[in-house]
Amino acid sequence: MDFETGWGYYTHIWLPMTILTIPGGFIAYQIKRQNLLGGVVMGLGNTIQAMLGLVYLGMTMKNFPHHILSCLFCVASIIIMTLYIRKEKKPRLVALLLPIVLVAAMLLYLKATDRYLF
Repeated sequence: MDFETGWGYYTHIWLPMTILTIPGGFIAYQIKRQNLLGGVVMGLGNTIQAMLGLVYLGMTMKNFPHHILSCLFCVASIIIMTLYIRKEKKPRLVALLLPIVLVAAMLLYLKATDRYLF
């Protein structure tokens, strides 16, 4: 690494980090588009957030006041972001129903294999 001239810092740290932001930019571009693929991409992101909400719900059930705001924030942000970003009905419906279906399937799978989420 050539840190004496200053270029080593940029080529070894910032250049890979900049290249790694390209997939995130593609995902954001797809979410902003008002089509069905954008609704599916947003639905998958909402699924991740719904899973986090379930984990926070489990933590809330074990120690009641802890993480209750985190759980409510996950639910509220899924609803608010979907209704704000999606303008058309079909992509909005996909973005709201996909997390429900995937989380329900995951919970059924965990129940069938005798595993627990929390």
